[in-house]
Amino acid sequence: MRVKTGAVLVAGVLFTMTGCSDDDKGSAGGYKQTELPLTAYSTVSGIAVDGDGDLYVADIGSGAYLRRGTYSGSYDKKGRILALKEGADTQTELFADLGTISAMTLAPNGDIIAGELSKPAVLRLKDGASTPEVLPFDLSTFDNADHLAVNANGDVFAFYDDGIKVVRAGASKPESVDNPSVFDDYLVGQAPNGDIYVLYRSFDELTITKLEGDKTSRTKLSGLSDPVAMTFRDNGEMYVVDLGHSDRGGLRVAKFDKDATSPSELIPFTGTLNGVHDIAVSSSGDIYVTDDNRVFELSAR
Repeated sequence: MRVKTGAVLVAGVLFTMTGCSDDDKGSAGGYKQTELPLTAYSTVSGIAVDGDGDLYVADIGSGAYLRRGTYSGSYDKKGRILALKEGADTQTELFADLGTISAMTLAPNGDIIAGELSKPAVLRLKDGASTPEVLPFDLSTFDNADHLAVNANGDVFAFYDDGIKVVRAGASKPESVDNPSVFDDYLVGQAPNGDIYVLYRSFDELTITKLEGDKTSRTKLSGLSDPVAMTFRDNGEMYVVDLGHSDRGGLRVAKFDKDATSPSELIPFTGTLNGVHDIAVSSSGDIYVTDDNRVFELSAR
């Protein structure tokens, strides 16, 4: 749980959140909701938390925006990666001048992997490095990494509209991953141990797949209406941001126990919410969601 100090703080679609200022904080289903001291230029396009409780966010930059997964416009301040250390009341800028960041994930070894939409490129950002490493994905102008994930071996997966590519650890070129159902609406979630999951929507059916090399197995899920972001806790629990509900402004977090096919808990938000772009959860069960240039915490009690 973080200490609130009073400072203001891929699923492919951006949403907005209103009515949740620090003055209007409250409890949501047994969770305390607060706004964290993180301020981005415009929009937080990715969020992750490590085992120490340190929070990382991707700021796409000022003046830039994402429209249906595509970079548009120009910007006067470039994208960057910010960190909020556990217990800190001010943010730290880790990397700057990155261009427009479309997606971000945290590798099991602590490296930050970011998709740069305006080049395009996939970057590896190592702690203490002065410049990012460009991974050999050999992307075309129209290749936009909607989601990124890294497994326990250090293989980096990039998810695009037309398929999945992976750069294996130490490899000099990418491989294609056989997964034709990527054409369905989908979300990607990475567990802290490096397991990668894909949640698909095909018509009215929701299924989840664990990527195991090039082989997949599917499990049907129930209890969700319109999932827009997902993540995993280190104990195997899955958390899904779900839209399409009339209560609490139509947005809640569905918590699934390990290997469960229906939610064990539905966690609402206080205030009027219209949506969330990304979600992360700490090892202690604290939930973090993004809203434009802000980050909110639902701290477990």
